[in-house]
Amino acid sequence: MSPQRAVLVTGASRGLGAAFCRQYAAEGWQVFAACRSLPGSGAMAKTGVTFVQMDVADPASIARCAAQLADVPLDLMINNAGVMGDAEAGPLQAEPSAWEAAFRINVLAPALVTRAFQPNLSAAPMPVAATMGSQAGIFRFITDARMAAYRATKAAAHAVTLSLASELAPMGIPYVSLRPGPTRTDMLKGGGQYEIDDSVARLRRVLAGVTPAQSGLFLDRDGSTFPYDAP
Repeated sequence: MSPQRAVLVTGASRGLGAAFCRQYAAEGWQVFAACRSLPGSGAMAKTGVTFVQMDVADPASIARCAAQLADVPLDLMINNAGVMGDAEAGPLQAEPSAWEAAFRINVLAPALVTRAFQPNLSAAPMPVAATMGSQAGIFRFITDARMAAYRATKAAAHAVTLSLASELAPMGIPYVSLRPGPTRTDMLKGGGQYEIDDSVARLRRVLAGVTPAQSGLFLDRDGSTFPYDAP
């Protein structure tokens, strides 16, 4: 029997993160669901998932969680946590606090979480790590002022993916960005084209096929490469 695989998912309390946890647990993975606030023990028993407390906006919280899981090899890590902020706000309207929160969670957190859990990834035989990217961060798709903080930080998150991919390559850890497409999550207030479980099932298939040669790419929900400079 092959050893049980392990996955860490940030932003796991709802939406795509929660669906990743449910689906991987259903397939027998050891699932660590990182949430800012821990749910009750009943939720843990019901899902078969191990919840761990981690506020990705707080470096000390990230460090505590990494210490808690220090002996766990991670086959997969998904930096899923993200914030939209005020979807209608342009650069002249967005509050400084919204910009700061978006940069802490959408840009800095993937770098800090990956740094903290790099030893766990290195301890697995064929690890993969990913950031949840977005078409909103592609420059040529920025055609109006709305979602200014989200778009800017997703563009920066893509840049962090490329940097992480370069730094992790000698360690044998491919790092990619994922495009779920417009999915009906709370972030989009129920809007979107795709259902959550379908998007996650498709992204899981993509993650299962990631190779070192794909490190740094922005992978679409169908497994194709979505150019960072797409027209």
